[in-house]
Amino acid sequence: MTKLAKKWQKLSDQKKKKYQDIYAENRKKFDHDMTKYFIEHFPDEKPPKSAFNLWSESKEKEIKKDRPDISQKKLNKKVKKYWEKLEESEKEKWEKKAKSEVTKYIKKMKKKL
Repeated sequence: MTKLAKKWQKLSDQKKKKYQDIYAENRKKFDHDMTKYFIEHFPDEKPPKSAFNLWSESKEKEIKKDRPDISQKKLNKKVKKYWEKLEESEKEKWEKKAKSEVTKYIKKMKKKL
């Protein structure tokens, strides 16, 4: 085992969390930058969907099922209102799905380089 690995094992969870948080923030920025780069340089490829987009697709189907005659404008307003009232724990689930979409997108696009 390397010296660095030994030092890491000896760190308290609190000190490890500091570095894990830094990594998570840097990873988020990297994914954002990579996605932006691929969107700019490969405009024909469909970009990953955001958490709101993923969630709204399922919610729109639900609303349309109950009200098939609803206009798109009213539908958009309803979906936005539901999203704003959605609990944070539920939003986090959709954020994880969106993050997964971004990861898949980046892997797919890296193959094109």
